Amino acid sequence: LDTAIAMLAGIAIFTTVFALGADPAEGPGLIFVVLPTVFPQLAGGTIWGSLFFVLLFMAALTSAISILEVVTAYFIDQKGWDRARATIIFGSVITVVGVFCSLSLGGGINLTGFLGMSFFDFMDLLSAKYMLPIGGMFMAIFILYRWGVPGFMSELEVSSARTGIKKYMNAEDSEHWLDERMMIDASVFHENDEKYAETFALNEIVISRGQNARLLHVEAIVDNAKLTTYRADGVLVSTATGSTGYAMAAGGPIITPRSASMVLLPIAGHMCLDTGLVLSGESKIRLNILNDAQAFISGDGFAIDESLQPGDYVLINQSACKASFVRFGSKESFYSTLTSRLGILDRS
Repeated sequence: LDTAIAMLAGIAIFTTVFALGADPAEGPGLIFVVLPTVFPQLAGGTIWGSLFFVLLFMAALTSAISILEVVTAYFIDQKGWDRARATIIFGSVITVVGVFCSLSLGGGINLTGFLGMSFFDFMDLLSAKYMLPIGGMFMAIFILYRWGVPGFMSELEVSSARTGIKKYMNAEDSEHWLDERMMIDASVFHENDEKYAETFALNEIVISRGQNARLLHVEAIVDNAKLTTYRADGVLVSTATGSTGYAMAAGGPIITPRSASMVLLPIAGHMCLDTGLVLSGESKIRLNILNDAQAFISGDGFAIDESLQPGDYVLINQSACKASFVRFGSKESFYSTLTSRLGILDRS
């Protein structure tokens, strides 16, 4: 619905742009060029125009608040600032920058005139062409550094792996404990019930679409009872261990890893049951492929070469095998480790 409304708004605005002979490359400023010309031509145009720009102001204000929260939360969590101080300081900075952006569009104040562009255009160029890609690059580097390849919930850090492994090898039995984790198996069948592939996972089994942009239609049956039909980019079944991985990124619940439970969850679901369901570890899950969108299945990121066809189905259940980990940390440290790794601390 939001995409359809955006397309209709674009058609309405750009039709007027070309009718007025305006430059389509003006960007966000078009809203202040086109609409003031359109509203006076409508019945009650002054009222509708005023209402529109009031709502536009509210939309801009809520966007500014969401932007403000990012930097405010950082200084509260990492620098120990109180919320009032952080909000006032950075709110003032955003206000000042916003005022200069507004005045540069017609108020006669242009701090960047020597660059041949208005201050608004300069900030737009700086944020869209430089800060956004550079920020994305540094975010990727930070995630790799912070969570690392071994898994961000692992007990050992990369920097201390060498000494940590020696500790595991040389420890007495009384100094560590064995952490057993549930695993899951997946078997793939053709429509004629012929099994042609199988895989297993500690974290998750994922059915995902390929390069084709069409949504997958996947019917989910749990313990021989039809649950729903997912229309989504994919469907995943996660173990409790995997609930802090792909499942969490897709909006699923976090489960203590020692639980023998599974999570059934669509990936970017559209007009379907998009809530992650926590299922018993004894549950039998059947996922039927209903449409001809290209689909693949993978276990912990390792894909089966052959794509799924309409009529194929996947059976997922608890594996007879378990993954065992040697632990030195406390058995109750999962939640504190989770909040620490995610950077979630108490906020006043």
